[in-house]
Amino acid sequence: MYKVKEIIDKKGGVNLILSNSDSTSIANICLQEGGRISEFVFEDIKIITDVTHTAYEVNFASAILFPFANRVENGEFMFNNFSYKLASNEKGSKNAIHGLIFNKVFECEKTEVSESSASIKLCYKETEGKQGFPFKYNIQLIYTLTREGLVLKIIAENTDEKPFPFTLGWHPYFVTENVQLSKLNFTSKDKYKTNSNDITIDSEPFEKSNPFKIDDEMIDGAFSLVNGAITLATPKYKVNVKSSLQENYLQIYKPYQANIIAIEPMTGVSDSLNNKIGLKTLEPKHKFEVEWLLNVLKN
Repeated sequence: MYKVKEIIDKKGGVNLILSNSDSTSIANICLQEGGRISEFVFEDIKIITDVTHTAYEVNFASAILFPFANRVENGEFMFNNFSYKLASNEKGSKNAIHGLIFNKVFECEKTEVSESSASIKLCYKETEGKQGFPFKYNIQLIYTLTREGLVLKIIAENTDEKPFPFTLGWHPYFVTENVQLSKLNFTSKDKYKTNSNDITIDSEPFEKSNPFKIDDEMIDGAFSLVNGAITLATPKYKVNVKSSLQENYLQIYKPYQANIIAIEPMTGVSDSLNNKIGLKTLEPKHKFEVEWLLNVLKN
């Protein structure tokens, strides 16, 4: 029987641990940090990890990104002929980065366990609106640990009287014991070019052959995805990431810390609130859903 257990972490925050019967597969969800997953282990192999050399507010490890993924230049955007100014929270710049819920406290609404899975439903309700985004909304996160891997479903609901613009993203860091022997595979026609402030300014054809090796160099790039599928192959495991959407984007980021890489599925790119690439509008009382499926295969 799969299990869900509540623990209190060193910071006093509530974590929910999803696990299989012998705890060889676990998912650790931090309710006090935006409902993020700090660790995912599949059959004793670590797949997703926390980042230790910087603070969570800097590395955004596994953060849920809403109502915008990546950056908004100077925190400024226009929507329906009104101008908005988000708080600038990126260190060393005036940009707003990675949305407004990454540090919010989520509540657990439901848990389910069976012989083949464990699932939790978390919720955060924005009832007032925040600086630069004065809209009300609910966000539900549904994590399901299975015999095949992990599923994350996100449901965004507009509880306001006005429509609002948004993109969604997820920022997990994947572990590999050897970067040089790891490869990425995805189908893309376009890679997005950014300026010195990491703001999207143009696109160019993506011509790199697949699969391609991940080297020691810092990788930081955004791509359109043709079919919403991404594969990371490492010496110990292969993980297939699949989106439920038709239109998908991908951000890849290799930090200086050895043996981790951020593979970030997104519904838009940097500065989508201005350049409109992948940007969506959520009407009052409407919902938007996306599901990201991680299927893990051991080598």
